[in-house]
Amino acid sequence: MKLINNFFNGNITLWKSFWIVGFCYPYIVGFFIIILESLGLQVEGTLYIVFSTMLVCQIFATIGVWRSANKYKGKKIFGILAKAFMLLMFIFFFQEFGEPWDWDS
Repeated sequence: MKLINNFFNGNITLWKSFWIVGFCYPYIVGFFIIILESLGLQVEGTLYIVFSTMLVCQIFATIGVWRSANKYKGKKIFGILAKAFMLLMFIFFFQEFGEPWDWDS
């Protein structure tokens, strides 16, 4: 619990926050979802449950990386790039999961 609190408050170094949580977590969650679907554990409404879970994780990751970037003492460009990447991932997230909400198709 202390590790999660430290990450959320930006007390973890930027490289750990970005590479472990900001960059790798979507692949880990996606891999877990693929395993569940391959086992046939898909129930009605699963897409919205996955979207909600991923949204919470993305918000958590973005806040933690953003705060770590704010506290980063090295070259400013690395903090700026980390923030830009997290914003792009957030935009990509809504673009990717926006299709289930498209009722006109």
